[in-house]
Amino acid sequence: MVGLASTAYFRVALDAVFVITALPRMQRDLHVSLSSLQWTLNAYGIAFAARIITAAALGDRFGRLVVFNYGLVLFTSAAPPASPPASVPRCGRASSSPSWRR
Repeated sequence: MVGLASTAYFRVALDAVFVITALPRMQRDLHVSLSSLQWTLNAYGIAFAARIITAAALGDRFGRLVVFNYGLVLFTSAAPPASPPASVPRCGRASSSPSWRR
């Protein structure tokens, strides 16, 4: 059970890192202030807390391990469709930037 809980925490922490990593790009593309970006992180935290409370209630009703396993499968299966497609070249952008040509 500890390994399963560690895996779940890792997935949540990784998802939070994705949100934090996207903040500078979001600020640049959407032309928003730093306070708006703070609201983005707060909204993510509130939504996550609401899911935890709901999962706790369902765990009391149907069994904690069953709800935990379903939540882990749902969260893990929902993450790949939200990621960018593999055809988007991520590493090539850094080498073609003007700062690397100096």
